Amino acid sequence: MKQWVEEGLVSAQAAFSEPADEYVITSHSMGASVATQVLGALVEREPDLFERKRIIFVTLGGAILQCALLRSAEVLRTRVGAIAHVKEIFWFDVQCLTDAINFYRCQVVALAGHPDAPQPPIVFIRLRHMLSPERYRRIKRDFLRVHRQYVLDADVRAPFDFTMMTAGPFSAASFANPS
Repeated sequence: MKQWVEEGLVSAQAAFSEPADEYVITSHSMGASVATQVLGALVEREPDLFERKRIIFVTLGGAILQCALLRSAEVLRTRVGAIAHVKEIFWFDVQCLTDAINFYRCQVVALAGHPDAPQPPIVFIRLRHMLSPERYRRIKRDFLRVHRQYVLDADVRAPFDFTMMTAGPFSAASFANPS
């Protein structure tokens, strides 16, 4: 795991050295814990790296708390707080009521031990509003399939769209306040 985080650090440093309007870091499920480890390590080691940059950190169906609530996860909890305190990082958490894996309506930063830190806004999505009735009926009882829907295409136009957020013409931060 440490080697994986170190490799992620090298990749992230290279990406942040490139000019960009914004840097979007997305992570799904347990990947949110890995992304938090990498981004948090960068905050600890190179806090100046973020100056004058616009960084959007999006956790989707995040399972950070599945790890952070373990007694031994002190480093992860520290890094959650470190990320939350960097003003150049705009973090938001996408959650879904029908996703049995995410911690629905939970403030990750506060529950990781940082109640006084800025809390990432939570964006709630409804799969029923993103998928055709037939497709929703087919997947709604398949917990892992529902959990993967965050990063898959929608059947109908919806306020949240992963592809538009990561590769579309709008700032990723605009998806934190869907209308």
